[in-house]
Amino acid sequence: SRRSDIVDIVEIFRAHIVDVGKETMVVEMTGDEEKIDALCAVLSEHGILEMVRTGKVTLTRGAHTVKG
Repeated sequence: SRRSDIVDIVEIFRAHIVDVGKETMVVEMTGDEEKIDALCAVLSEHGILEMVRTGKVTLTRGAHTVKG
């Protein structure tokens, strides 16, 4: 099925399915730009409805938080 094909692709790219709806899936992936572009190219055959790319993100470890 189409859904199982997408699950297989996500696993190959070591991405994560973080939400599943009746007709949708939300996939999370981190990595270099080329790897993300490759996943998007493969998934485009299955219909990408929306995509967000955040760029580089930095987080502080431990009890410290970023206040804003």
